[in-house]
Amino acid sequence: MSAKTTYIATDPTTGETVQRSSTREYAAALIVDIPGAPGYTIPAGTYWVATGKRAHQLRNGVRGYETVVHEDQQVSDIEPIKGVYSFHKDAEAAQKAGRSLLNQIAKIDRQTRETYGIEVDRSAASFQVVATTIA
Repeated sequence: MSAKTTYIATDPTTGETVQRSSTREYAAALIVDIPGAPGYTIPAGTYWVATGKRAHQLRNGVRGYETVVHEDQQVSDIEPIKGVYSFHKDAEAAQKAGRSLLNQIAKIDRQTRETYGIEVDRSAASFQVVATTIA
């Protein structure tokens, strides 16, 4: 039976070391710093939810639907995420994953603002890629 290789990534901002054992080779780790957001309430009412790639531009009724919120809904606090998020085969793959994650966060925040009129701003989210070492 062969031994597993342990890949280590250290968060340069906190000095925290995170390990992950695997038979796959990991050359890079994605470190994220995503701020949290306070909870909010979605008031009861009827809302237009735009859909599609350019949802914010398609509010003319062609792409979207109405939804009814019958009673106020409390959305809990969004916890911050800080530290090693994932491991990747190379730095380019980690960069791509980081950009994709930031785009998803921005899209969710934008949809919340456009649909419910509630401002959730996590634009300070960032990421960095660090090389892993073998323990």
